[in-house]
Amino acid sequence: MRRLRAALVRLAGGFSRTRREREWTAEFQSHYRRQPARRHERGSVALVLAGVGIYGVLAYSVTARTREFGVRAALGADSGRVIALVLKTGARPVIGGLLVGNAGALALAGLLKSLLFGIGPRDPLTFIVVPSLLAAVALIAAYLPARRAARLEPMDALRAE
Repeated sequence: MRRLRAALVRLAGGFSRTRREREWTAEFQSHYRRQPARRHERGSVALVLAGVGIYGVLAYSVTARTREFGVRAALGADSGRVIALVLKTGARPVIGGLLVGNAGALALAGLLKSLLFGIGPRDPLTFIVVPSLLAAVALIAAYLPARRAARLEPMDALRAE
């Protein structure tokens, strides 16, 4: 067997099979080591995109409802009520999405079992931390347009068209 292998190595141009295996293994391991960093980057980009999307939708909503907020302020609504109204408007779809997303993730977690290393498919910490982080980003993204709506002067808002 050793003679046959040595003859094959000579025919193949001097490359030993073990060297190829080592190179392939090293390449695979380096690729595998980089994967968590890539997943982290993709997750961060997704979180930023979700925050920007929520901000954009609520900023548009606040701009479209400028007259309404002006009327509310003219009738005596304080800035806290206006902020609460905009935050509720932003929180409803986020809470609904989190509930549906968590339910779907729990239902489909068994399919991902073979892709997960070092963590269970229904890890409670993951199902608590990730939605909480997304909810916090959504709250911050909703607060910025809410603050702008609360600062509107009633007469300026009523004149705006």
